[in-house]
Amino acid sequence: MTDHPICSWYGITCDDDTADSGVTEINLESNSLETDDPDTVSALFFALGSLKKLNIRGNDHLSLKLDNVWKPTQLESLHLSATGITSIVGIGMATNLKELQ
Repeated sequence: MTDHPICSWYGITCDDDTADSGVTEINLESNSLETDDPDTVSALFFALGSLKKLNIRGNDHLSLKLDNVWKPTQLESLHLSATGITSIVGIGMATNLKELQ
């Protein structure tokens, strides 16, 4: 819905800010995010193979499922506090995770 590359969007960090791939960080803290389809949102976030940091804390109406959290194998930091997440089943599969909030 925009001509600007994804990597130039607010809250998105990539290896190359002029690209449409290589997302390494998503920081959408307290952004009033919400969904009625946590499976789809989870699949989108965790399909990003280069993702190292995901910060969605402070989005009380956003829920994710963590069953695919292992897919971004470089994921080191996950900030989920004050979200609508009700289960952390699957979190143990994120083998490179160093920070969980």
